[in-house]
Amino acid sequence: MTDVVTTTPPAAIRSPARTRQSPPWRLLAPILIVAAGVIAYCNSLNGPFIFDDIRAIEHNESIRALWPPQRALVAPPGNTFAARPIANLSFAISYAMFGLDVRGYHATNIALHVCAALVLYGVLRRTFRLPRLRERFGRDADAIALAITLLWEVHPMLSEAVTYISTRTEVLMGLFFLLTFYCAARAFESTRPAKWYALAVVACAIGMGCKEVMVAAPLLVFLYDALLVHDGSFLAPLRRRPAFYGMLAATWLITPALLFLLTDLTKHTGQGLGSITPWRYALTQTGVIVHYFRLALWPDQLTIDHFDWPIAQSVAQVWAYALIVLAALLLTVSGLVRRRPWALLGAWVFAILAPTSSFVPLGSEVVAERRMYLPMIALLIALVLLGRRLIGERRGLSVGVVGVLVVVLTIATLDRNTDYSSAVSIWTDTVEKRPYDMRALSELARLLAAEGRHREAREYAERVVRIDPTYPGALTALGGILIGEGRLEAANHNLRLAVLLDPRDSLAHANLGLALARQGRTDEAIEKYREALSRSPNFVDAHVYLAEALAQKGETAEAIAHLETALRLQPDAADIRAQYDRLKQKN
Repeated sequence: MTDVVTTTPPAAIRSPARTRQSPPWRLLAPILIVAAGVIAYCNSLNGPFIFDDIRAIEHNESIRALWPPQRALVAPPGNTFAARPIANLSFAISYAMFGLDVRGYHATNIALHVCAALVLYGVLRRTFRLPRLRERFGRDADAIALAITLLWEVHPMLSEAVTYISTRTEVLMGLFFLLTFYCAARAFESTRPAKWYALAVVACAIGMGCKEVMVAAPLLVFLYDALLVHDGSFLAPLRRRPAFYGMLAATWLITPALLFLLTDLTKHTGQGLGSITPWRYALTQTGVIVHYFRLALWPDQLTIDHFDWPIAQSVAQVWAYALIVLAALLLTVSGLVRRRPWALLGAWVFAILAPTSSFVPLGSEVVAERRMYLPMIALLIALVLLGRRLIGERRGLSVGVVGVLVVVLTIATLDRNTDYSSAVSIWTDTVEKRPYDMRALSELARLLAAEGRHREAREYAERVVRIDPTYPGALTALGGILIGEGRLEAANHNLRLAVLLDPRDSLAHANLGLALARQGRTDEAIEKYREALSRSPNFVDAHVYLAEALAQKGETAEAIAHLETALRLQPDAADIRAQYDRLKQKN
């Protein structure tokens, strides 16, 4: 790789302010960053596995062993980590260390988030000392970097990425995204950059195995180089570092390869959204992006689910949002054309959101707050620099304002974490904020029924049926409630309709099997349990139900085999262990 890295000698990049730093200050910033992250998320450690966590972790047999390595890298089809081998491996490591103890998983998420914050601080403090920014920001580079990092680290909008265990994919990808930038920044100022170039490429390649949004990293590294490091044309970085950018671009091949080899793409476009077109999805995303920006400034309505988000049918419905987004996009493009450093902030937001908030319909999530994990950085940089401009040289006031904001945001994050204290509480919070969210209502009904709170569960399930009588999730939940109430014919009717509307729903098949079993129709029940397992091979309850039905028919050996599978998936389940022991004794 070419050793000539900047138009300014590396020694000139290092501001005198950096050399005058006292050791206590250099130690204080990392200590503050670690302390802030730990304090903001200290009350999240006992939150249980919820929703996607169940399939992604509890029912994910591929994380049960670290050897052979290909097993830990390849998640089952349909799993959240199916095309994300590094994320799956990280959970395999967590399982090896903690089993299914949620505290270990939460602690790991917090540690990864704190590491990402430390790397962000390193990137920012170097960035503000670059020649194009040093005159304006160099003297206060460390203070500005610390303010931005602390505000980002404790912002409650990031809580979904950190506290919701299976969304570790966002934090893990964010860490490697920032590491790519850190290594590249070190290379750009080094007289011997080869190792930093190599580390940047490795970090980028690993990030591609965490989440698909990582595809934005090579482009943004190039823009960082072109806008902040070089004074020449956009071609200057390519001429000076052709090997580096060639290798960085090569990492783009990883994501499509993983999607092609490890997933069924038909299961990741439009599921739950009907026949949404790319154009309608893009129109909808204009409102979503404005919603993200509002929550970044005022995070008062954070929710884990937005299934009821309205799909735009025409430009007329979202014209105001579209104008805001279009204006921001045009401003960014104009800044890029004129090579203004601030344009990198707009490019950062749009490039990182593009894979999820542009023209490609993604699953059943039109909106997901965790997608702002990295874009939030650019917004906070803009706000902090604007605040610095307004406050001027009054450093005491600057420190006070940042301190108050960090404390307020930390309290808001601690409060948000309490919503994750149980599955019922997080879905109750969602229903309170989005009363027409059918998925949230159905999930809450299912959870309440499992706790024996059938009257409350029925109210929520029936509310969904009033909104949409053909919503499969509500029919499945209502069928489960009716089974608990002993109304087997009504349960059978609702569950058959649910299966007809969504044949892929393994829970509907399993519940229908349970209703049939309670009616004494064991053979039909077995057929439904097998149907459920054909769609979700790691569905523990289906294995247990099938074992019970097989045992009734005297097929003890197969029943034991299914209980062994259930125990392999949930080794700490005492009731399954007791059932297994009883069958073994009889056999």
